[in-house]
Amino acid sequence: MDTAIKFDNVSKKYRIRHRTAQKPLNTSRWLRFVPFMGNGKIYKEDFWALKDVSFEIKKGETVGIIGPNGAGKSTILKLLAGITRPYRGNIELKGRIGSLIEVGAGFHPELTGRENIYLNASILGLKKREIDEKFDQIVEFAELEQFIDTPLKRYSSGMYIRLGFSVAVHIDPEVLLIDEILAVGDKAFQRKSFGQLEKFKRDEKTFVLVSHSLFQVENICDWAIYLNQGRIIEQGSVKEVISRYVSDTVKKSKSTTDESHSEEIGLVDVRIVNESGVKTNIFYPEQPFTVEIDYIAHSSIESPTFVFGLRYGEFKIFSSNTKVMEKNLGILKGRGTVKCCVKNLPLMPNSYEVDVAVWDKQQIRMFSHLSNKASLTIELPENNGVIPYRASGNMGVVYGISEWNNEIC
Repeated sequence: MDTAIKFDNVSKKYRIRHRTAQKPLNTSRWLRFVPFMGNGKIYKEDFWALKDVSFEIKKGETVGIIGPNGAGKSTILKLLAGITRPYRGNIELKGRIGSLIEVGAGFHPELTGRENIYLNASILGLKKREIDEKFDQIVEFAELEQFIDTPLKRYSSGMYIRLGFSVAVHIDPEVLLIDEILAVGDKAFQRKSFGQLEKFKRDEKTFVLVSHSLFQVENICDWAIYLNQGRIIEQGSVKEVISRYVSDTVKKSKSTTDESHSEEIGLVDVRIVNESGVKTNIFYPEQPFTVEIDYIAHSSIESPTFVFGLRYGEFKIFSSNTKVMEKNLGILKGRGTVKCCVKNLPLMPNSYEVDVAVWDKQQIRMFSHLSNKASLTIELPENNGVIPYRASGNMGVVYGISEWNNEIC
């Protein structure tokens, strides 16, 4: 299989300027408007957006790049699109590039949608005759027939996305670069776009997808790259790369708890215990567990609603609360613990994040919440005779044992 993209020890460095304040602020009229004449010394710092990154993508492969904000994902796409150049290292790229990296890239706000199609497509390498042939398809896919002669400065961000994506996929690119920007579009257009990407994949084109949606990456991509602080942490199997990323995220989240408290009541701690009351976060599918939520009520709170939920990334997997379960806790004051006993939850093997919150009786106002304070890890027992696959967009999150044959069960 031919190589479509090759990164060979690529590094990208940016120079960041800082100012140190050494004297009291000078309030001179001129200095307020001429910052470079202001107080303090200016010093420069090197920021490495990428450091010695190497990978190779074969023709027809679909690759997802995941990682936290600031990891260097978009920098890779900008290097591939030719928007910026590497500080050192070599990049090999074969084929026509189609890219959708940021809202309005390659567009002029004063020009109409029609004029921008010709401008953007010509920048991407099409001749006028080719654009004429594809124009109607581009407009129809973007669903902008009514606004095609309206200046882009009057377009919404969603309209920008639809037009940019439509141009990018209709120039018949051999390599397509897609950033997280697709998340800006409405749900209907997202489904339409990913249907187009599936067709693109069936046609054995190459594309690189940067996304925070692990489900999208696992559904579409052949393999993945996990990037952090400008370096590749892991690359290879989508499931293994995502597993590593989720594991690292859970570890980090434990030290960066998201919480809020009100004057009336606050959540102090949350933990998961087994049937023996022992604190642990490792369970088998369908094994009972109990979530214990410690609170402190500074005043009398009548029948508050406690909520417990599980997340896989940004997706809510399971939720339960005292109002739905018709459990009246009465009047709470001082310190105490509320318990949620989960008797049967057949989850796929994976790590899930725990969210808890307490609301008022009508569930209108949230008093307090805790996120990333605890996690639940589902594992399969050894020698159980079942392949230990993990949760994914393709396999779902519900665990079950099934058998396949060519006869009616």
